[in-house]
Amino acid sequence: MDKPEIMTKPLPQILDEMKENTRLAAEAAAAALRAKDEAMQSAEQARLSGEKAGHEAKEAAEKAIGEVKGQLGKRIDDMKLEMDEAIKKAKVEVQNDISYALMRAVEALEKAEEALILCAQLAKYPMAMMQGAVDGYNRVNKVP
Repeated sequence: MDKPEIMTKPLPQILDEMKENTRLAAEAAAAALRAKDEAMQSAEQARLSGEKAGHEAKEAAEKAIGEVKGQLGKRIDDMKLEMDEAIKKAKVEVQNDISYALMRAVEALEKAEEALILCAQLAKYPMAMMQGAVDGYNRVNKVP
């Protein structure tokens, strides 16, 4: 009869390998959480930048309109329409940037969740391995 695979390595080596695997999984989970945080920060920065750009564009357009208001009545109306179009386009771009950043944040969260699930699974594995090693040792050495 072949020796069980668990009995081919000494228990301390098995425990060291399990400890290393658990550490690596914890590092992966931490990295995924950091990536999620960075994605959320990027989304917020994109939103703030878009709002600022839209506000600055509106202020600049309103200032320009004020300077020429008395001279170019029809042109002012045209500029208002152009300004409104520019603001709409800026809002769409900002919304697209935010959507992309949020999508990346969700992906990072999903990866973090996967890493945490793996950590939980790995945390269960050492106990089962230790119990299996003890049971195998007891069987081989006929310990009651």
